[in-house]
Amino acid sequence: MKKTAFLILISAVLGFIIFFYIGAIFTDNFVEEKTEIILNDRTFPNKNFDKSLLKNIPINLQSYIESSIIDGSEIPNVVIKKITGKLKTDENSKWFSFKLNEFSVSNSPDYLSDAKINMNKLFWTRAIESLTNGSGNILIKLLSSVTVSDASGKQINQSLLTNYLADAVFYPSALMPSENLSWSFIDSSCAKATLSFGELKVSSKFYFNQYNEVVKVTSEDKFKTSKLGYQLVPHTVLYSNYKWFGNYKVPTKVIKQWKVADSVFTYEKYELNDFTNN
Repeated sequence: MKKTAFLILISAVLGFIIFFYIGAIFTDNFVEEKTEIILNDRTFPNKNFDKSLLKNIPINLQSYIESSIIDGSEIPNVVIKKITGKLKTDENSKWFSFKLNEFSVSNSPDYLSDAKINMNKLFWTRAIESLTNGSGNILIKLLSSVTVSDASGKQINQSLLTNYLADAVFYPSALMPSENLSWSFIDSSCAKATLSFGELKVSSKFYFNQYNEVVKVTSEDKFKTSKLGYQLVPHTVLYSNYKWFGNYKVPTKVIKQWKVADSVFTYEKYELNDFTNN
């Protein structure tokens, strides 16, 4: 009897392990397929940065781009960053540590991020966020296998496009005016960017310091998830501790915040560990 119970227990444990192992493989394949779609659908021109192209744009933006890219540098097609940080799932939650790998396309609003969030010593979740051809998706899986959430739709599309615009400080050549991106001067330390893609349109304000660095990006076009569903809530990203990686100067410390009612909810902090572009 004891032997039979032991065999049943062993079989259950093995089944559990196999289930999560196979689930993790499917998740890895999902990430690879998303990556291939983003890369294969893009035409990557070979261009070098030329500061003479920075005309008819706000002077603070011009100074920022000129000080962030060495003139004549090859404009990267894909930017890859690895970060570590901590986040909160809501105003009352504790901080959870995470590691994240992300790659972004510099000449179109497409990106994919893959994060492992440590919920406790035994369990983690994998959060995969992607924006492809204007279509956004946020997939969350327990232990990389069991789907906890699979969100998509207009609000997700708009929010992830807002993310891409704010994160363009990591690929500043993407902030040069184009048929999809326009700028307007606010004052000596602020300029407003408007990014369009298909039916989507988002705007963000970029704030510059005396060292020609972007230190803050704010937007009112990002949706926050709440018990009432999706709600537009003012969003802020703070950038600091700029460093040179090759021919590009980018921030290495980031803080993300929501403005909820009359208070500020800081929900994410991270540091850049590795940065490459090609």
